Amino acid sequence: MSEEINQITRNRIGEPLEKELRKRMDFIQKQKEWRSAVEEFQTKLNMTKGQIMDFEKLQDIFFEYEVIYVDSVYQLGYSDGKLVGLEQKLEGKKTILSLEDMAILISSYTAVHSLFTVMNGVADMDETYKGIFGVLKKLYDVIKNGVCQEIKLLGMEEEEKRIDSILGDIRTSSKDKAKMLLGIE
Repeated sequence: MSEEINQITRNRIGEPLEKELRKRMDFIQKQKEWRSAVEEFQTKLNMTKGQIMDFEKLQDIFFEYEVIYVDSVYQLGYSDGKLVGLEQKLEGKKTILSLEDMAILISSYTAVHSLFTVMNGVADMDETYKGIFGVLKKLYDVIKNGVCQEIKLLGMEEEEKRIDSILGDIRTSSKDKAKMLLGIE
């Protein structure tokens, strides 16, 4: 499995999954029932410290097993989703941006970035600027909003690295950059 899929899995199974589970009353109820059953089990058996440690070891092994199980289920679902998308010729998450729109945005961004670099002697446009550079800096935000889900699922830091890497590649045409950002490859 590629590192990219591993990164997506780590980003989706962590806090996003926990947030989703907190919305499900059936999960919350089962979690309460499970905790209650464990406590009841421990008190009924009147276990020694050694037996409690053995039981907790058993629980830890089961939890590790469950993590591997859930990871496999997620990866299988992710792979199935990709196959369905390929069969239906989907282009990542559909946006209002066409390939041509994204290519125009990238060309404009590249021109503004070059002008900014020449005028200011640095390539860093992260600071907020008023006037035309402030307005044109928003091109990056529009490009970022239009990228495919595969890039978005990498997480914010990795997403920005990927976008910056693609936009900064001077050997690649705007149209090819647009294809990469839209997930059309």
